[in-house]
Amino acid sequence: MNRTRSRGPALNGATAVVLGYGRSGKAAAALLAREGARPRVTDTKDATALAVAPGSVPGGDAWLGRMDEAVLAGADLVIASPGVPPTNPVLAAALRAGLPVHSELELGWWHVDAPTVAITGTNGKSSTREMIARVLAPLGPVVQSEKSFNNDLGVPL
Repeated sequence: MNRTRSRGPALNGATAVVLGYGRSGKAAAALLAREGARPRVTDTKDATALAVAPGSVPGGDAWLGRMDEAVLAGADLVIASPGVPPTNPVLAAALRAGLPVHSELELGWWHVDAPTVAITGTNGKSSTREMIARVLAPLGPVVQSEKSFNNDLGVPL
């Protein structure tokens, strides 16, 4: 499916550091690579714990088993997983350096040409989702995912 991206910064040629390389971090890196960016991924877990095969990281620049501020050298922007705490030293260094920092949810939103509500967090997602669905239902259809992603409303970004 071809999509015209109408939001977010230009990604073609940009070096984008992806903080957190779990399931959503892998999807973020793949999306960045498709957009012409050079993803540089980092996670405190090593390749074995993340089930990452050699050579499988889009762009090939993986800092696994460590999160070091040096990963930010030459970076144009940072994409942070919702699981990366605000106290993370690399995230804090990116903010101090004035690098644009965006969430994975925001990256996904840049590529969705539709009204979007994104919910993340540790607690209260289901209740929040239900409340938002009930408020929006009179305005039109609420999209339902084809598979279960721990939800029955909405499509995961």
